Amino acid sequence: MYLNTVHAIARRSPFFYGWTVLGCAMCSSFARQAAAFATLSVFMVPMTTQFGWTRVEMSAAVSLGNIIAALASPAIGRVVDRIGARAVLVGSAVLISATALALSATDSLLWFYIFLSLARMLFASPFDIAITAAAANWFVRRRARAMAFITLASAASLAMMPIVAQLAIDSAG
Repeated sequence: MYLNTVHAIARRSPFFYGWTVLGCAMCSSFARQAAAFATLSVFMVPMTTQFGWTRVEMSAAVSLGNIIAALASPAIGRVVDRIGARAVLVGSAVLISATALALSATDSLLWFYIFLSLARMLFASPFDIAITAAAANWFVRRRARAMAFITLASAASLAMMPIVAQLAIDSAG
């Protein structure tokens, strides 16, 4: 049913529908950088000051999340193949939003580890795999160009998100 709807929309589109999918993939790639370590680094000094945690303790949560993501990647790949990139991206976005809300309310190092590790795992595994799979499913001849646009969105976000985070800290504390 879903594929029939997508193919019907794609046939009616005045341009190659893969560009729409690529635009959505680029937006996802841009948004996912909010959980990147470059953005977290802006919070490092205020959080260590407020909570008394060391930088090593905070960085270890990021490392733990990356290890979990690496271990989960093969399973995530199978899930993306089975249910599709769209479902994985939507589920990951909902979960990463929930972890961001939970992180904003925690002052416990244990809960910081749990929520940040989960956020990093979602950031590093399902998002990357589903974003590239979505674009790769629509692009064959221009696949490298499509991946380059996704990388462009990711790099632009890595440059901008730390600035946005610093502005948020300066305005809201």
